[in-house]
Amino acid sequence: MISINSVNTCVQIRSILNPSISRYELKQFLNLCHKIAFVYLRKKEQSGRNFTYQFGISLEDFALDCIAELFIENENGVYTKFTNYFSKIDNLSKLSNEDLLISLRRLIFSQVNHHIYRTNKIFDPILGKIIRNIKLALLNHSLLHLNTYINQLIIELKNYSYKEDFNPVMPLEILEIELFSEAIHSNIISVIIGKLAEILINADGYKKFVYLMDVAFIIKSAKVNELKFGEFSKEDVFINDDIKSLINRTMNKVNQLIDNTYLQKNKITQATAECYTKTIIDILHDSYLNQPASSDHYFEHLCNYMPGMTKTDYNEVHRTKIEYIAKTAKNEINRLLKKEYFSLQ
Repeated sequence: MISINSVNTCVQIRSILNPSISRYELKQFLNLCHKIAFVYLRKKEQSGRNFTYQFGISLEDFALDCIAELFIENENGVYTKFTNYFSKIDNLSKLSNEDLLISLRRLIFSQVNHHIYRTNKIFDPILGKIIRNIKLALLNHSLLHLNTYINQLIIELKNYSYKEDFNPVMPLEILEIELFSEAIHSNIISVIIGKLAEILINADGYKKFVYLMDVAFIIKSAKVNELKFGEFSKEDVFINDDIKSLINRTMNKVNQLIDNTYLQKNKITQATAECYTKTIIDILHDSYLNQPASSDHYFEHLCNYMPGMTKTDYNEVHRTKIEYIAKTAKNEINRLLKKEYFSLQ
């Protein structure tokens, strides 16, 4: 548990909702959020993640990166991420100091998890597989279903309305304690979801839902500890087929981009356009299907279709075009992946 004075935190949270917050109050609140994010990341590292190695920066700096987006002001000096979040919490004015702190931590934890997901340069197939399997297990579940709460997917009890429930959301560490052992000992998602249903039914004093992303991260963390990825699921081909389908859909837009931006303006030849198309397909397959990717160098991919090309030719003629097309393609795939794995469909 994070040792933080809940009374002081309550004052700080309410100050961030005030457009006239002073620079001193802002700094104090930023330090609080940074501390919460840092401790949460350190706990994740104890479960097998090494963010310092993975992202090449200190844990303190990565924690700051995670929460930076929360502190973007609008033209009126309002921190809309915070105001939008807290305005949607039922009976905010009646929350105890402890519950208000839990709500802030919930926001920080969510922001950290989503920043980790976005920061990964390649799609995490293990996490995607877990999320997909959870969604499949919930399709015909008798007690649980998917819903949304403050723009995030949640797993909640059926015939339950959070609008009529003024209890706080279950803290992530409590959920982890309850669910982690089940996730370690079972390789079957439906069994883990069954345990989750029991937890929610007996969760007196908390809302009867949990966040989908939290459950997925808990399951993945358990599998990291046990190194059971090979045993965990037999659906690798299924997930790979999904990603291949998304790549094919993305390539329709990529071909339009190449045609409109380069080919019709006579910036490249038809033969070069075909080489670019094949190269982008290889780059996407390498980035999203190979673990790890076999090559980080676009030059090497393009050489497969332009064998006589020198590094100088690549840098002077092709590099900016290939990098722009690849970036556009990856942005589109990431958008489709987010829709596929983090929406109710």
